[in-house]
Amino acid sequence: DVFFEFDSEFTNSGLQRPCHIRFFSPAKGLPRSHAVVPALEGPVGILDPQNRLVSTIDVGGLLGDLGHKHPHDAIVLPNGDLVVATWNPGRVSYWR
Repeated sequence: DVFFEFDSEFTNSGLQRPCHIRFFSPAKGLPRSHAVVPALEGPVGILDPQNRLVSTIDVGGLLGDLGHKHPHDAIVLPNGDLVVATWNPGRVSYWR
C-alpha cells in the first residue's frame, strides 16, 4: 500500500541543510499555514504558505559560541515564542 505520493519540492538558498519542517498557525484561530525550518548550518527559517522565507534567526551566529551551532529541531509555541534544539552538543534555546 502507498500512503503518500510525491507532491512537490522547493529549494531555498537561505536554508541549505534543513532538518525537518513543522507547520504552525501565524495567529490564534487561524489554520496552520506557516512553517518553521531549522537548518544544520545555523539558521532557523520561517516560511509563508508559498514556501518563501519570510524571517530568519541566525541561531548559530548569535549563540554558536555557547554551543548552539547546529539547529536540529524547532517548534512554535501557542504564544508565538520559538524553542530551538541543537545537535552535537545538544542545547535548547527559547526565543521571544
